[in-house]
Amino acid sequence: RTGNTVCRRRYATGSPRVVTGAEDRQRGSTFAVQIASGAHAFHTDLQPQAGGVDAGPSPKELVLAALIGCTALTIRTFYENAKWAGSSLEGVEVEAEELGAHPHVPSG
Repeated sequence: RTGNTVCRRRYATGSPRVVTGAEDRQRGSTFAVQIASGAHAFHTDLQPQAGGVDAGPSPKELVLAALIGCTALTIRTFYENAKWAGSSLEGVEVEAEELGAHPHVPSG
């Protein structure tokens, strides 16, 4: 589309073949991006103190969410593949937090 930036990237087998992102100025933010991944669509944006309107999680939050999801799925996959006799894994809970700021990355 004219005036919008579109990025495409291919992922591993089992993931959507194409993930797209396009600026979404209708959200009232200079930085809002609509992302489509398979059957899913969501927005990312910056918090107001970084120039956005908080129309969605920040890119940093999405990276942390991806790491959390990958870690939890990996733990579950290892457990299921090991089939340890007499053991059970009731659930997996993972938490991540930002440990510091970088001068070139907006907070939030």
